[in-house]
Amino acid sequence: MNVQNLLFSDEFAVYRQKELECAADFVYDLFKDSVNPEYVKGAMKMLNRVLKVPEQFAGTKEAKQRAADMINRDFKKFEARFIKAMVEE
Repeated sequence: MNVQNLLFSDEFAVYRQKELECAADFVYDLFKDSVNPEYVKGAMKMLNRVLKVPEQFAGTKEAKQRAADMINRDFKKFEARFIKAMVEE
């Protein structure tokens, strides 16, 4: 299986969902516990890079568009989980 096939596979979707859940939980804990703005800024920058990794695997124009769509969809899922965690506290 090549990387682009993996990127758009059902198996990767399951992994990606778990990754988003962990990221949202991490950011929730970060905002709840952290008092250092530079640490928060660095953590958010790293998270942004991790969530955009699919762009690096997309080799064709079509794959890049699919990856961009995936990232946009994933950021919405992340935001929803994070907001839900903040509201439920």
